[in-house]
Amino acid sequence: GEATLGADAPLPLPARAAARSDADATRLPAWARALALDAQARGTLTQIDLQARLAMQNQRLDLQARISPFDALPLPQLDARFERLDLAQLLAPLLGPGSAAPGTELSGLARVQLGSGTPLLLHLAAQNAAPGGWDTGRLPLRDADVLLRGQGGRWSVERATLQLAADARTPAGRLSASGWLDGLDRGGLAALSGEATLMLDALRPDLLDRRGPPLRLSGPLTLRHAPATTAGAAFGA
Repeated sequence: GEATLGADAPLPLPARAAARSDADATRLPAWARALALDAQARGTLTQIDLQARLAMQNQRLDLQARISPFDALPLPQLDARFERLDLAQLLAPLLGPGSAAPGTELSGLARVQLGSGTPLLLHLAAQNAAPGGWDTGRLPLRDADVLLRGQGGRWSVERATLQLAADARTPAGRLSASGWLDGLDRGGLAALSGEATLMLDALRPDLLDRRGPPLRLSGPLTLRHAPATTAGAAFGA
């Protein structure tokens, strides 16, 4: 790869990077074999526009991001699309010995928009082709569709649905959520107010993890938080 940092303000930073590895490179860890990475960065040292494409075995990740390393929100914008993404392999170089992310085959998209002066957005739509229990080292999630919108210091959950599964053929329930949170621009937990309602639909803890209790849970769970000292929670069938 190559990178250049300009000497004059605002310190322009054009950079390119590429990496390749062979599938039969047995001296490399499993996650680093059959890998191809291409990345390009433009902008300045204080605001970097990044484009990257990663191919790792049968996985694909394409992303565009804006990075502001010295701001309070260092990742104000992200657009990513992925195919058969395995979190265990993707995060392996970042986790220490004895730690591992769950194995997955995630396909879908993720979008983050947190820049000032624009509507705020967090969006995830993903399908997992290989769900499994936590106790098997996998993620008990088949589908996720989450959309949050914000303006100023207020966020609302437009939709949030998780389809859970013990494996590709065994559903383990459904979890959906709605709600809002206000006061994020005022700083501190004491200034926050909000409400969240979680709807459980035939949720099976023993299918999410075989060590879980053999229960079948359905019904709403409502959580409320108000500024100062008042907070409450209620559960109803």
